[in-house]
Amino acid sequence: MPSRASYAFVSLDDGTPDRLMDVQDPADRTEILLAAQLSRIFCRKLEVDGYRLLQNVLNKNKWDEVPHDLFIKFVSQLGQILLTLRWRVSWWELLGDSGAKPDINKDRYEERVRSLCRILYFYYTSVRLKLPAWSASTELDGVWSSYADAKPVWDDFPSVSTLEGFNQWLERGKILIREAGVQSRIAKFKA
Repeated sequence: MPSRASYAFVSLDDGTPDRLMDVQDPADRTEILLAAQLSRIFCRKLEVDGYRLLQNVLNKNKWDEVPHDLFIKFVSQLGQILLTLRWRVSWWELLGDSGAKPDINKDRYEERVRSLCRILYFYYTSVRLKLPAWSASTELDGVWSSYADAKPVWDDFPSVSTLEGFNQWLERGKILIREAGVQSRIAKFKA
């Protein structure tokens, strides 16, 4: 998946102006790689901390004490996280990681994201089942999503709490990539 990240040299004194790092400039290459690696480490730390917090929240099983609107908001936010993970996995499967050369760690981090997606999928479906049948909210059907280099698409939240349901839901991500016209937009950009 192409990165939208950019990095800059920031002056510590007032004399030198800030300057964006240039990916085309070999002199900036080392700093860009360092900044990207630090960013990856920091994001992984946030991911692990967030996952641990989510596990604690989900395992407390005190949903009866949570007001209905906050419960719906929580489930909806969890669903939106799942949508971005599905988009990322689908992108990789259809379009690769857009790197100039193959990444030897690609399979490892793709499997980590796929595994995280599967775990959160089942958390989502089990927490959603705790909603009373009479209070089914249309907010939990899905949302219109706008991703970079894509037309808006209707992203459906998970609904079937089986491994087959997960696989079908994940496979739908590839359909959404095609519906969003990502491949044609990227082809125009590269030309």
